[in-house]
Parts: sequence; C-alpha cells; structure tokens
Amino acid sequence: MPLSSIAFMLLSTFSLSVTSLLVKLLSDTLPADILNSARFFFPTLVMVPLLFMRRTGLPQGKQWLVIALRGCSLLFSQMCLLYAMQHASYFEAVVLFSTGPLFMALIEALVFRARLSGLTLFSLLLAFSGVVIQTGGGEFTFSAALVVGLGAGFFNAISQLVMHRMIRAGMPNLGLNGLSLAAAWLISLPMITSHSVTLAADNLTSVTIMMLLAMGLTISSSQTSRAKAYRTAESSSLLSPLIFTNLVFAFIWQLMLFNESFSTTKVMGLTIIVAACLLRSLEPLARRITVQRLRN
Repeated sequence: MPLSSIAFMLLSTFSLSVTSLLVKLLSDTLPADILNSARFFFPTLVMVPLLFMRRTGLPQGKQWLVIALRGCSLLFSQMCLLYAMQHASYFEAVVLFSTGPLFMALIEALVFRARLSGLTLFSLLLAFSGVVIQTGGGEFTFSAALVVGLGAGFFNAISQLVMHRMIRAGMPNLGLNGLSLAAAWLISLPMITSHSVTLAADNLTSVTIMMLLAMGLTISSSQTSRAKAYRTAESSSLLSPLIFTNLVFAFIWQLMLFNESFSTTKVMGLTIIVAACLLRSLEPLARRITVQRLRN
C-alpha cells in the first residue's frame, strides 16, 4: 500500500480527533444549538466555494434528496456526540461515536438484506457485552449519555452508507461532502433560539472565533484527506484499521487535557467496544487474504 495513502488517512483521523477536541472545548462557551450549527457552517465556507471553483458537477433530481438525508444524519450524529461529550467523558463519547461500522453492518442487513458474516455477528455481540460491562455489569442500567452516544454512532453509520453509495454512483466526493455539510447547516438553523444567539454573542471572544475557524479547517481536512487516501490506496479494506487511530489520538487528548478518571468497569467496557469495532473493520482485509490464498 502506498505510503501516501497511510499518510492521508492518518491526517484524516488526526484532524477528526482535533475537531472533536475543539467541539468539547467550545461546548463550555457556546450553547449546544449554536455550536451544532457552527460545526457545519465553517467547513461549508471552505468546501462550497471550492466546489464552484473546480466546477464540480451538481447533483441531479433525486440526488438532492440523498444530500438532504446525509445532511440530516450528519446533524443528528453531531447533536448526539455533543450531548455525550457534555454528560460523559470526552474519550467515552468518541468511543461510542466510533461504533458506526457496527451499525453499518446492521443497517445493511436490515435495509439492503446483506448477509451478516460470523465475524460480524461476533463483533456485534462483543460490542454489546462491552456496553453492558460499561454500564456497571449486573445492574444493566443505561445512562442517557450512553444511549445518546450510541445514537451518534448510528447516525454516523447512515451518513457513511449514503456517502459510499453515492460515490459508487459516480457523484464527486467534493460535491457530496460540501453540499451535505451545507444541508446540515441549513437544517440546523430552525433549531437556534434567540436566547442562544444572545448568550453566544455575550461569550464570543477572539479565541472562540479562532477555534471555530480552526474547526472548519480540520473538518475540511478530515473529509478531503480521507477521500485522497481511498483514491490512492490499492484497496479500501487495507485502510479500514487505520480509521481507529482516531481513538489513539483521542486518548492522548484525554490524558493531556482532561483530568477525568475511569472506573475499572468503564475501562473494560470501552476496551471491548474498541476491540469489537476494530475486529469488524478487519473483516474485508481477512476476506481478501482468504480469497488470495484460495486462488493460489
């Protein structure tokens, strides 16, 4: 696999971790509805002008509905992630958000009638056991932050499935991502209250503005770098395990910036969830190796 593919994927996951870090820091200053809207407004300012500068083709007909669907899923995913960050630890929220690949397998099986392999089923059971352990084991009481955090992974899965199918249909990556971010921003506008606008204006500082602009750049970097990584890779399945380096970066931010301790059950539960997600991401690679061995 070309080193450029690995470099672009690592840049993408690093940018994603910085984005989630900035969201966590900004959540102490800005109301949730303002922050959710800003989360899409600033990258829209970067990507939509590029879309027209490069004269990328616009969606046609029903493709606009797909753009709106992805915009909704992006918005709901970030709303759930922000709630989880405000009511749980930063790293815990990122781990729950990263369960997207597991939900992708379930959605493909239920909606598109794809067959679930034994490895996928085992990964799902492993992740569910991790969730149970994280809640405290025998009591099996789900917190709101845990459920909403899993919702972030669910809506992220919908977003990724829509993106993959639209790219396969021939829609340019820049147009799909830029317009989806713009759609998410437009959908978020009716959710903003006048009280939140007043509160945000009172708390707005030069540092906050710089962080918002940086967030726009990191989101754009994450989207474009991942697209370049897949474009230069020999196989997308070889890149899948690298997606979870986002969790490594997130864990580093957790240790450096947040003084939060984890109970033994939370550590065990989070570790099992991460292992289940990584195992699911390795399935395409394992399938490819098996096919090559059979041919030889």
